[in-house]
Amino acid sequence: ANTLQKATLLCIFLTFCYPQNLQGLLNKQLPLIYPAIELSIVLLYFIVFSRTNLLSFSSGRLTYRKRLLMYGRYAMVNNGLNVLYYSLLALIIRSSALALHMQIIMGLCIMLFRYTAVAIAPVFSTMNPQLTAIKNDKPAVRRMYKKYFAFVVLVSIATMLGCRLFFGFIITHFYAATYADLPSYFYLFCYLIPLLFINSMNGTVMAALGRIKFTTYTEFSCSFILLLFLAYNTATPLTGYMALYYMVIAHLVIKCLLLGYGVFNSIKNN
Repeated sequence: ANTLQKATLLCIFLTFCYPQNLQGLLNKQLPLIYPAIELSIVLLYFIVFSRTNLLSFSSGRLTYRKRLLMYGRYAMVNNGLNVLYYSLLALIIRSSALALHMQIIMGLCIMLFRYTAVAIAPVFSTMNPQLTAIKNDKPAVRRMYKKYFAFVVLVSIATMLGCRLFFGFIITHFYAATYADLPSYFYLFCYLIPLLFINSMNGTVMAALGRIKFTTYTEFSCSFILLLFLAYNTATPLTGYMALYYMVIAHLVIKCLLLGYGVFNSIKNN
């Protein structure tokens, strides 16, 4: 399903990319065309996988329905707070005293920093069901966690080095010339990529082991910290971009410590 969606988006992008008349149409009608594209991708999923969707809707009543719904509520809150993290950072940037160009640069840095997690996300789809199946076997969980942790660290370092070495080339050749100074600011975020990947992994591990409540409490705590930063920025607007960088570091470090503590308690020897 993911491959189908990404391939379709690529075909749409290539269709609009080269003909000048379609480029102009896309630029003029973006508020209409972009939602239409997204809705078409969703509709394509329902059409191609119609049998799968039909079977899921016509399945029998689950014996663990309440438990599944409770888990789903916590998962929904976690995802919502995870999105809120970037919204709060956007509000901090927008309400700061930074120049408009610098606000745009910082917003792009946050967005692109978030997108680096795409490099590791497919791994978690494989890891999650394996951990859930053996969650009561602590030695097996520890062995699997160590294996995936080492892999995530290696991928995060490779991603960090790739961004550090090639990000400037990509922006220079494939992005708007107006933001040619973007790489020099994004390099600061490159060194935080391992921390971002480890946090994503630990959050996934906690969910797979059934400790999703702890993950929710962690998300609430980190969101509250960002709310404090937003309140401080409202009272005393930021005048330098490094303050935002320190806010991101503080958020990631606190989240890493909390999730790391939760994982350690979940897989340690009893």
